[in-house]
Amino acid sequence: HNLLFILGFNAFGGFSIFLPKLINAIASDTTGLQAKLRSEVKEKCGTSALTFESVKSLELVQSVVCETLRLNPPVPLQFARARKDFQLSSYDSVYDIKKGELLCGYQPLVMRDSKVFDDAESFKAERFMGDKGSELLSYLYWSNGPQTGTPNDMNKQCAGKDYVTLVACLT
Repeated sequence: HNLLFILGFNAFGGFSIFLPKLINAIASDTTGLQAKLRSEVKEKCGTSALTFESVKSLELVQSVVCETLRLNPPVPLQFARARKDFQLSSYDSVYDIKKGELLCGYQPLVMRDSKVFDDAESFKAERFMGDKGSELLSYLYWSNGPQTGTPNDMNKQCAGKDYVTLVACLT
């Protein structure tokens, strides 16, 4: 019970920031996104109740959630201390990081990297669909790890990241 309380308590703050952004992204779209989402849900789920398992087959729904997270990460700043000496590489530089140094990442900037995401400032509902979209998931970062990663005690990645996306898909 305590573990569920902690996961829910921590997720509430981020989700209460993220959910209005998701609803706004869908509601303000002028390309027929709502109809496409409705059609996908009807086609893949029929009259059955939505479940965590059935949501996994909804590629457009999941892509819309991921695209909203990309443009509006609910936790924009990430902090950590280096556990060992290492070199951090960017496109044009290499930085020497020493053990114990404080690091800070600003996700909104990273998620708009035009070298990774085509038309990075625009909302593209289908961005994370298909093979190319699946590859982009490794660049969609949650607190200290990619969407394709698995949270564990060594990477400080959001323990509820998979549940957040599934719950967002259900809304």
